[in-house]
Amino acid sequence: MGFDSRHLVLEFIAENRLLGITQMTLVFFGKKKDPFLQKCFNEMISDKVYVYHNKGTRLFWKEYPFDKLKGTIIELLLDNNASINIRKNDLTFELTEPYYFLDLRKFDFDYLSVIPVKEKEELVGYVLLYGISEITQNKYPNVSLSRLFRNITKNENQAKFQEFDTFFDGIKGYIDFNEQLYLSKILADELKINQKVENPSEFKELLLKQNYVITDSYEKNNYLIYELEQNKRYLKALEELNNCKQLKEFTLFYIRMKSIENLNTMYDKINLVLNEVFPNVYVDLFKVSNQSIGILINKKYLKKDIKKLFLKLKDYLVIDIRSDVDLNNKANLYNVLEYLEKEQLDKFIYEDYLAYRLKQSADKYFND
Repeated sequence: MGFDSRHLVLEFIAENRLLGITQMTLVFFGKKKDPFLQKCFNEMISDKVYVYHNKGTRLFWKEYPFDKLKGTIIELLLDNNASINIRKNDLTFELTEPYYFLDLRKFDFDYLSVIPVKEKEELVGYVLLYGISEITQNKYPNVSLSRLFRNITKNENQAKFQEFDTFFDGIKGYIDFNEQLYLSKILADELKINQKVENPSEFKELLLKQNYVITDSYEKNNYLIYELEQNKRYLKALEELNNCKQLKEFTLFYIRMKSIENLNTMYDKINLVLNEVFPNVYVDLFKVSNQSIGILINKKYLKKDIKKLFLKLKDYLVIDIRSDVDLNNKANLYNVLEYLEKEQLDKFIYEDYLAYRLKQSADKYFND
């Protein structure tokens, strides 16, 4: 647990001390509408259970698969959403509790009340109240238990989001946490929205409108983090390609006019096609010459994806070069585009390029 939910349980017991509660166990069912109850360490857990157990001034918690409730007192009550009041002295058979999975007769109590907790008529869990006197639902209104469940859930959500902040050191990005997103402060400030996003589809529409694209994704502490950048797309000078950071993988395109056309018109057409074929992808465009443009994407595409671009740009000559397929990812891409332009080639062959570079080096050596 991140935030200490212990004080919530202790306060709750103190406020209801006249009921004679000595211990309590809270059983949360995974609920789709609540990210804390639905997802933990990037795993869907709609079939899992969270259990909190209070003992003295301490609070313990665990999670386990829903099926593990079989054979416990909770399974006994689930079918009817029922509550039960048990006098320990009346227990003549083994009945298992849901935290230690021990026979209830081994616990120190006089009476046990097991009460269902509901939110808007939907069952969200159970509370086991161990005490010195019988506690009926008439004495113990469900709304009080629902409030305790909500407060603990709120605490745990805050803890998760506070934990997320430690992942975002200088990062413009977000974590997809079930059906909610949590943004780094840098991104939230830039977009002028809250860090906690309640409606992911609206958020992703906003990113699309403002040309934000995912530049990287990776796991950290078992959460998937997406890094973003605003793709303020414009035609850069070819020399700027030398300033791009080395990519783990890439797809490089060299596109040349087949007929006379204005470079700006070509740029506009290519931009439209890129938005259609590779949406939500960070793209750099470079002016190679007045008749040609270079495109760098920080992702290695399959040939079937590249073919879509070829079909859309059939009025142009298009050459694709992929990292670890056609070229090492450490290669100087500026030299590659310059080579394709100078030699006016219609395809890239690595052996020919290597021979070209060796000849360039030899010419420079002898001329110097």
